[in-house]
Amino acid sequence: MGIKIPTKFILSGVLSWVSVTIALSYILSVSTEYSPLCNPFISGCTSIPATGTHYPAAYFYSYGLVAGSAFLSLVWMVIVSWLIKSQEFVVSKTLKAYLFFAVTGCFSLAFGEAFLPVEKHTNQIVHVLFTSIFFITNIVTIFYVTILLCQSDSNHHGELSFEKAKKYPFQVICACLLILMIIIYLIPNSILNDDAIGWNTVLIIILWMASFYNKLDELYLTVCYDTKQ
Repeated sequence: MGIKIPTKFILSGVLSWVSVTIALSYILSVSTEYSPLCNPFISGCTSIPATGTHYPAAYFYSYGLVAGSAFLSLVWMVIVSWLIKSQEFVVSKTLKAYLFFAVTGCFSLAFGEAFLPVEKHTNQIVHVLFTSIFFITNIVTIFYVTILLCQSDSNHHGELSFEKAKKYPFQVICACLLILMIIIYLIPNSILNDDAIGWNTVLIIILWMASFYNKLDELYLTVCYDTKQ
């Protein structure tokens, strides 16, 4: 016997969990005057981790993001499962490797958030290191999956198909915005500071993942169990 769970519920549930955790942490941090009231996506007045370094916001941020970051690995498994099923991609070693990198990055983020200093002026090297692994692995995997989507209708192996790219405009736009964030980050004295880039990058990653919601109607996660005692 088994229970079929719609994967779109998994996708929306995990992304909502992460988004609400970050938003609630910022609101609580502002209300307790540990963070300024602003538009962090433009001014970068505070970083995402900074909103969770004081109580009571730390309760929501620490526990919410440690769990939410680990749950993001399920989102990647859902997206890759859809990719294999709908686009008839062979489960290659390369695809498995990128999925492994993305999942590893999600658990790396969970580990990094667990070591975020709370109400302590300590070195954040562990937090910064492991959260950086998340951004690198997940952004690279997003680029790879987006390229796969643009290649799936190509008549020649390895060539991008503009016609296919037009069928996935939101994924392509998000990938291009991530490239833009990287360029802005590398430019000295750019229009956005590092904290604003962090907010925008997290938002773009969430939106890219959320764009697969309507494509998961016929994809289910089956949980099997034995009824025999």
